Parts: sequence; structure tokens; C-alpha cells
Amino acid sequence: AALQRSLEKSMSQVEQQLREKGATEGVVDTQVFYGRFRAAALNHRPLTALLHKRAEMHEAYSATLEELEAFYVHLRARLITAPVTSHLQTLIRREMETSELAPAT
Repeated sequence: AALQRSLEKSMSQVEQQLREKGATEGVVDTQVFYGRFRAAALNHRPLTALLHKRAEMHEAYSATLEELEAFYVHLRARLITAPVTSHLQTLIRREMETSELAPAT
């Protein structure tokens, strides 16, 4: 539970940074998506390493590790969805030169 709260806090901080920088209006510095989570990972590494080590010993460790990984993926996907969608829409609206288009196969 503490690890999940920590990840949620990291996500909130990133969302705040995105709001402050107006991420939905244009280009986003991708470091915004990684910095907070990398810092939090230093605190989580001992626990996740222990779970990895013990995962083969008992099913509960493996299940806990899988739940944490799924939670992490869910948060990260939620976090990048809006900026990626916005960026793709910007690309679609922009007139592209023929040389920028993917070749037909």
C-alpha cells in the first residue's frame, strides 16, 4: 500500500508539472515522465528486489510483484495517454511533405 501511494504521488507530481507547462498545447519534455518515477524507484528497489528474489519460493510474493507491476503500468499508461494523443493529433493536422510520409508497401 505504501508503494502504491508513493507511485500515485509521483504521478500527481508529474501531472502537476504537465499542467504547469501546458503539455496539452504542444511538445512535452519526455524527462517529465521519468524523473519522479526514477527518484521513487530508488526507494522501492529494495522491496521489489526482495519480491523478485522470493517469487519462486511462495506464490504470494509472485502475486504481489505482479500486482505492483500492473499498478505501475496502469499509472504510466494513464499518465501518457493525453500528451501522446495530443501530439498525434497535432501531427495528423499538420500538412506533411511527401518525403515525410511512410512509403507505401
